[in-house]
Amino acid sequence: MRIMRNLSNRNKILIIIVVIAVFHLGTNAVLSRIILGPKPPRPEITRGEFDFRLEYEVDGERIVIEDTIVALFDGFSADAGSMAWYRTWRLHLASDRRSRNILLDELEDGRRIYYVPESANYFMGDVQKKREPNPNWYPFNGVTIEYPRNKTPEIGAKFISGLEDLYDRFGIRLISWEHDPPIENRFE
Repeated sequence: MRIMRNLSNRNKILIIIVVIAVFHLGTNAVLSRIILGPKPPRPEITRGEFDFRLEYEVDGERIVIEDTIVALFDGFSADAGSMAWYRTWRLHLASDRRSRNILLDELEDGRRIYYVPESANYFMGDVQKKREPNPNWYPFNGVTIEYPRNKTPEIGAKFISGLEDLYDRFGIRLISWEHDPPIENRFE
C-alpha cells in the first residue's frame, strides 16, 4: 500500500489499466482456447439401450430387477481447468427417465440405497482409459445412499466401503449383475 501512496494519480491509473488489460487478455486466451479449440470427434452411434438383470437379497429376501439402461450422447462440454472439450453422455433407466441408479431399498428413516451401474460413456464405447475394478466391489460397480432433504448425514455416513460394509450396515447382499455388453462405437 505504501507504494501506491507514493505514486501519482496518473501512474495509479496506468497500473490499474495494465492489471485490467492483463486480466482481460488472460481471460480471453482461456475462453478462446475453449471456444475455438478443437472438439473431439462425434460418436457414430449416439443412443443405445442395454438390458440388465440385477439380483440381490435384502434381509434374506431375494429380489430380481430387470430393466433397460438408455445411454445418450449429450453433446460437448468445455473444461476450463484443462481448457479442452470433451464428449458428454447421459444415462437413465427405461422404466424411469429421472433415475440413473437402481433402487435397492428404502429405509424407514427415508434413506434410499441405490446400485450405481457403469457410466453412459462405458456403455457407448467411449472409454479412453480402462480403470481397474475396485476389489471391495468387484464384480459390481458400487452403491450410493440418498438422504431425505430434511436429514443431514453424519460425516462419512454416505460412504459405503464395499460389499461387506453394505451387508453389515443394511443387510443387502448383491448376488449378480448382468447387462448387455458395451457397444463398439466409432468417433469421426
